[in-house]
Amino acid sequence: MFTLVVTEGLLEITAGERLLDVLEIDRTFTRFIPKGGWDAFWRDAPRYNAAARQSGPVLGLADLEQEPCPSGLIAKHLPHGREAAFVLRIAERMLESWLLADRRALANFLHVAAKHIPEHPEVEQIPSLRW
Repeated sequence: MFTLVVTEGLLEITAGERLLDVLEIDRTFTRFIPKGGWDAFWRDAPRYNAAARQSGPVLGLADLEQEPCPSGLIAKHLPHGREAAFVLRIAERMLESWLLADRRALANFLHVAAKHIPEHPEVEQIPSLRW
């Protein structure tokens, strides 16, 4: 059981809930905290690392973004090491690419042809938003 699930944002909360359900991990007493972005997640990561040491298992869900590798990203933000109870799962490159990876299931869910879903979503460019 995870006492806490900390995520970059709201999408990762939904993914975290589904992940725990699929793994048949009870989430009745799990608190979910969306940090509101990648920077906020990693700024507070040392606090959640300490919480895992004191309070029990903490699951962290974040994107790799443009970092070269997950282990380097973790070492950069947790230079004194990661607690074993702080379970970090880093999506390559973005959680959205995980969701797009099962093209058939997503196409079926969206009622579109699979050809409209990228074959290699992890290499897709992230569009810049212009308001």
